[in-house]
Amino acid sequence: MNYEFTVLNILVLALLANIVFGVYGLIVKRNLIKKIIALNIASDSVCVLAIYIGYRMPHAIPPVHVLPYSESKVVELVNYSVDPLVQALVLTAIVIGLGFTVYLSIITIRIYELSGSLDIHSLLRMEMHTEEIEEAEEID
Repeated sequence: MNYEFTVLNILVLALLANIVFGVYGLIVKRNLIKKIIALNIASDSVCVLAIYIGYRMPHAIPPVHVLPYSESKVVELVNYSVDPLVQALVLTAIVIGLGFTVYLSIITIRIYELSGSLDIHSLLRMEMHTEEIEEAEEID
């Protein structure tokens, strides 16, 4: 049994479990902070999974210029190099994810300052109550 292959399969299963737990947290949790944490867990796991997919077995080498030029070295580079496109996309996703997390955190802080709660159900109840008051004022 190939030890490296088994370890990488366990890594993929762990990443998929993290993605499932992150999506579960987004759907089930009521607290906005917990939802932000679950979103970060899921997005970071997707980034690591994308890096894993871009990795080529069995011995990846960095994509560098091959000197002196020979057809066999170019074929070896193409067959075994790590895909730089995936790495660039993941780096971009990490930066965008960080900005989005900061944005969500600022909105969450502002919601807490205005309402005093981070529970989604209580926020929805407050919104429904506010709409009822506005409708009653329009009728009067």
